[in-house]
Amino acid sequence: MTCGLPPAGRVLERAGLVRRTVRGREHWLELDAAPLRPAGRWIQRYRSFWGGRLDALEAMFGEGWEA
Repeated sequence: MTCGLPPAGRVLERAGLVRRTVRGREHWLELDAAPLRPAGRWIQRYRSFWGGRLDALEAMFGEGWEA
């Protein structure tokens, strides 16, 4: 039986979001959020755009609308 990094950890490691350091039998993981910054900027740009659109949609249907 082999124990190691869970599948999600391996995916994050391959994506460059997690760095692993092995010290004997211990595996230390360190988050590297730098690769997420461009995505964060892109999301922030559209957050105000979609926020206004969703507010307008809510106003159009009003509170009496039932899904």
